[in-house]
Amino acid sequence: MLRLLEHIGQREVELQRLRIWDFYLLFPEALALITLPSGNTALKRQLNASRNVYDVMPDTKRAFARLEPMQQAAVRHLAAKNLIDASQLRDGKVVRTGIPLPDELRSMIVERNAASDALVNFLTTTFFTLELYGSQGVRQRTDLFDHRYDLQRTTPAT
Repeated sequence: MLRLLEHIGQREVELQRLRIWDFYLLFPEALALITLPSGNTALKRQLNASRNVYDVMPDTKRAFARLEPMQQAAVRHLAAKNLIDASQLRDGKVVRTGIPLPDELRSMIVERNAASDALVNFLTTTFFTLELYGSQGVRQRTDLFDHRYDLQRTTPAT
């Protein structure tokens, strides 16, 4: 999660969206199963071409649900270290504070993000501009959450 937060800087992101980004950062092969917005057919082809038939996730929803306690612990730890704003976290938002990371950790993050630059950029740009809720939202497109009763929000994602 810290890799993604460092990439977007001090911009606010919903905790649910960050959890989705984190899931796909851990399991990029699962991106081939999502519904992408129109205009991303080249990306979809690239994801399908790079997909290994032996890297099959039988149930992404279950894997995502099992990951939640670890993601929640990670977010609470980041808040305890004041790396994210604890008051925003109570509202379901995650905002990176200005506290600098140790140099060694920072260089590891930069190196890992560079190694998966296309994936990190996709998650933090295309998935950042999509609504989280609604019929064309990230929750519906990924099918990782129960989204049947989601309402379309009228304000754009920040």
